[in-house]
Parts: sequence; structure tokens; C-alpha cells
Amino acid sequence: RRLDAFSAALLRSELAAETSLQEAIQSVEMEEYLQAVPQNELKKRWEDWRRFRVTEALDVFAAWLRQEPALYTAEAQRAASRGAAVEELCKK
Repeated sequence: RRLDAFSAALLRSELAAETSLQEAIQSVEMEEYLQAVPQNELKKRWEDWRRFRVTEALDVFAAWLRQEPALYTAEAQRAASRGAAVEELCKK
């Protein structure tokens, strides 16, 4: 039950995937509540949450890429190898 509460709190939070386990526990204000829970179980839930956040970020990035049709053309790939397309992308 405590692990489920920890998982739910992580999902509600706006913490970045780079957040350490200790920072995550402190940020969701559950330090005392989770003291009795074995560290390896907390770490598993935290790793699952991090995997979810990274997947979520990748989905957002992929959606953005789909909105940039130039990135999907053969010409853009050739131009990218010359550097112009990369420079334009970096300006955005």
C-alpha cells in the first residue's frame, strides 16, 4: 500500500526523470511514511516511474518531429550531412 502511494505521488508530481531516488522521496514528502519500506522495493518503483517519464518525453519529442516534415525527406537528410539543416534546426 505504501509503495502504491509512492508510485501515485510520483506520477502526480512534475519531477524530471533525472531526479534521484532520495530527491524524489523528499519531493513527494513521504520520507517518514516510507521508512519501513525496503530500499530495493522503493528503487524498483522509482525506476519504473523514471522509465515512464522517459517514454513520455520520447513520445512528445517524436510528435514534434512529425510536425517537422523537412526532417523526414531524403533531401533534408542529404542537407543535414552538409550541416545546413542541422544549423537551421538548432536555431528553432
